[in-house]
Amino acid sequence: RSDSKRDPVVNAYLARVARFFAHCIDGFLLGKNFSLAELLTANVVTPKSKTRIKDVVLFLLHARPQDMSQAFESASIRHLVHEPAFFHDYTFNDRVMQQLLELGWISKSLAADGGREVVGSKLPMTMEYATFLAQLLMSPMSSTNLKVSICKQIMHAQNQSQAYFVVLLPSVMDILCHRSLFLQTYATVTLVNLSGGQEAVKNAIMKQPGIEEMVLTALRSQDDDLTHYSLVLLTNLTKSMNHRNKLQEFKLLQTVLDVFSGLVCIPSKHKILAEVASVTGQLCNDE
Repeated sequence: RSDSKRDPVVNAYLARVARFFAHCIDGFLLGKNFSLAELLTANVVTPKSKTRIKDVVLFLLHARPQDMSQAFESASIRHLVHEPAFFHDYTFNDRVMQQLLELGWISKSLAADGGREVVGSKLPMTMEYATFLAQLLMSPMSSTNLKVSICKQIMHAQNQSQAYFVVLLPSVMDILCHRSLFLQTYATVTLVNLSGGQEAVKNAIMKQPGIEEMVLTALRSQDDDLTHYSLVLLTNLTKSMNHRNKLQEFKLLQTVLDVFSGLVCIPSKHKILAEVASVTGQLCNDE
């Protein structure tokens, strides 16, 4: 019946079926012998076979409006990238999305659809892919694990340029304010990776509203990993005199010394203390 496509009960059931099939394929039935990775990396020759596998993957991803009265329509990744409602009003299988990102399927699909040749296992960074990652990173539908996976994609992507970073930076800064220390740590690691030796990136970071307070908050978090990578980021940022002066206006040096006073006798903190010494040395360059 045609009206069944707009039946919320039918559509909700179809979504559960897609989730169940995804669970079965992703190692539940045959373990390591068959998973989503095998499906995506299968050597297929005919275009018809490739189309069928693509249709299966899109059904398992099951990106659809949260309003279950709307019918599910299998849409390509390229279509979803340009669908404004996707990142706010759609729901999808979070686990499948994470797998597709980590296996490079989405990146390669966008590159192939755009007429670009994909060589080997490299994950090409395109403007479309950067936009997709940035929007997905800020989407309320994305889980913590998915956002961590996106941060890894940003760090490991090939052909990064300043143009792509301009698109990605606001979303990374957004999760830097997240209440999860785990996510804050990955956002900080991402900024460390992107800012190393890149003056344009450092300037862009320092222009972000509230960056100074974000860093100071991270230093007071008492989370060793977040503290450590925040100090590494500060070491990158304070290599410029202008950046040092801006950070000193917020009494960064005093904060560093106050937070880490008394940690010398704690062996587990020695790695952090090494970064404290590095930041302190940088801040004292103008003295």
